[in-house]
Amino acid sequence: MLKAMIFDFDGVICDSEMYHVEVWSDFIQSEGFHIAKEEIYPCIGASAMLDVWRVIYDRHQDEIPYSYQEYRSKMREYFYQHDFDKNYIELMYPEMPRFFKWLKKHGIKIGVASSSAEHYMQIHLKECGLFEYVDVIVTGYMFKVSKPHPEIYLTTMKMLGVDANETVIMEDSTYGIQAAKAAGALTIARKEHVFNLDQKEADYRVDSAEEIIELLKELKMI
Repeated sequence: MLKAMIFDFDGVICDSEMYHVEVWSDFIQSEGFHIAKEEIYPCIGASAMLDVWRVIYDRHQDEIPYSYQEYRSKMREYFYQHDFDKNYIELMYPEMPRFFKWLKKHGIKIGVASSSAEHYMQIHLKECGLFEYVDVIVTGYMFKVSKPHPEIYLTTMKMLGVDANETVIMEDSTYGIQAAKAAGALTIARKEHVFNLDQKEADYRVDSAEEIIELLKELKMI
């Protein structure tokens, strides 16, 4: 039986990843160099702890007048400064409040495990009216390793007091799906139609969270 469901945040609860690309692109332009937005797509779903940004830095370092660590620090500072200009209720998938209420009605615990910072998730979950339903928030900044390593999901399950066979994880990114599968949980991907993310390792793919209800019934998990 299902006892807990764990969600990534960006791309799963909120359709925020293209907005992130826009913010990152604005940062790059503000620093005086230019790249195609498609160069940013491989960074989607990755923690700041992963050096995915080094590929961009190495490719354009002749245009960047400071070290990689300074560049990455400036990028993170710019992102968190400007990300809060956006009210995430505008980006939230509209079925999420109904789905979270349904989960709580059925006694299913809810965890949010994201590579983003905790204060970022708290603020945006409150904006979306979802914070009150969430039992545990876990951030990738708590760990020395990041997705695709399963530690974030293993820790979230431990904090929720559930085993992997009692848990469903909803993800969208390649790194996140790999982490969820490595944690041993049933993994459902929200279908992604923009960045061409590799989702083939997910157990199931859905267009909305509401489809999960019928899937759970078919699997006799509720």
